[in-house]
Amino acid sequence: MRKKGPDGLLTEALRFGGEGIGAGKFKDNRTVALDSRGNVYSIDYTGKALQKFDPDGKFLTQFALEGELPVLKLAAGRDDFIYLLRSTSLHIFDGRTDTPIRTVRNSNFQDLAANSSGSIYALTDRNEVAKLDENGKVISKTGDLLKQINFEVKDLRRFAVDGIGNIYAADSMGRNLLKFSPDGKFLFRFDSAGAKETAVGILADIAIDNSGKGRVYAANAFKIVIFDTEGAFIGSFTAPQTFGLAVDRNGALWTATRPFIVKYEAAQK
Repeated sequence: MRKKGPDGLLTEALRFGGEGIGAGKFKDNRTVALDSRGNVYSIDYTGKALQKFDPDGKFLTQFALEGELPVLKLAAGRDDFIYLLRSTSLHIFDGRTDTPIRTVRNSNFQDLAANSSGSIYALTDRNEVAKLDENGKVISKTGDLLKQINFEVKDLRRFAVDGIGNIYAADSMGRNLLKFSPDGKFLFRFDSAGAKETAVGILADIAIDNSGKGRVYAANAFKIVIFDTEGAFIGSFTAPQTFGLAVDRNGALWTATRPFIVKYEAAQK
């Protein structure tokens, strides 16, 4: 039975994973990604195995990693290449053949994002957004986004990119959710009412719904806050332990809600 969603916004449609150390289980998963076939990927924060599930939550396989470095983000690109960002390196896997492809060492990336066409972007430690090729090499990037605004923002830590390349970026506390054009020009700051709800803890993730609903989701480990792409606040709902967000092609919202993966769909009227 579906759980009722908040104010008719969303309903919980699927939940899987759970506490454990074996295949299909998690301790501290904080990121989630979806490939073009609907397969779901997640990993513990200092995990040694990237886990893969089918769209119904059945465990399929896992990719081994060395060491226990923090995992910052997952993103799925074109041809189902899966990009895993750790604190000092970017790892690329082929999700179709379930094989590792390459590792990019000593990256200065803080966050990753994939848009609806599968292009991969990275947020650098200089507040730049870089577009990457399939090998993780920078092919273009904006300048320092913070130099485009005339009010104080100390840092940018989380971001997302929509289908036409617009950039949505936020500081670590979620007090400032900002929209930029694809070339890095500042467009506007999101509704302050929603920003107050977002800024109750460290901002964990941002995701864009490109399916036609035009929604922007932000998670802060306590709740999920929803805006439209023009910055207007739509609503929020409690979602404890939610750190990672991804939206599929049908507009369903998937979350890394440790130690689970949760799928939300539009509420049925």
